[in-house]
Amino acid sequence: METKRLLCRSNKMLRYLLLTACICSFGFAQGKTIQEIREQLMTPKQLQVYKEKKELLAKSQKKVFTIFYLTSSSMGAKAASGFSNSLQKLIDKKVQVQGFVVLNGFPDNFKTYLQDAIKEAKNTDAIIKIHPLIFREFKLKRVPAYALGYCHEGENFAFKECEIKYLIKGDMALSDVFRRIGDIDKSYTDYYFKMIDPN
Repeated sequence: METKRLLCRSNKMLRYLLLTACICSFGFAQGKTIQEIREQLMTPKQLQVYKEKKELLAKSQKKVFTIFYLTSSSMGAKAASGFSNSLQKLIDKKVQVQGFVVLNGFPDNFKTYLQDAIKEAKNTDAIIKIHPLIFREFKLKRVPAYALGYCHEGENFAFKECEIKYLIKGDMALSDVFRRIGDIDKSYTDYYFKMIDPN
């Protein structure tokens, strides 16, 4: 009688384990194919939009080395294009960096300023932004200045979520900015040597 009870219990346990295994394996199989099913049900346009949004979401969650060049239109478009060209040098040296030319407000001749800055620049990745909040945050009365830190990737970042490490004021080349910071933070000296490398 006791043996029968044990066999009955072990059969119930075995059935329970088999049922659990079936449910779990069904769940795993379903999990593997749900992405494929989703993509198959979408039109090509929907799939393209879906992939773009997925990429934007991934970018928005990732912080990258960011350089802000705070300037004004009175300094001329050459100042902005000079920064853009310096940024391009870092990108060419495989540095993962994003850069922004930041103005306090819209200048009267903004269209001309923009055209001249783009014409002079080898790199148009340095996006020109109108961002008074950044000037207020640093209490900047005079330009130019450089702010270096880490922000979410892409031009639609939230400045409040940036981790600003250094603010350097004064009219100087980006290489000099790295040299000055490198005196106190050795992790920035590599950027300096990349900037002055003639190759």
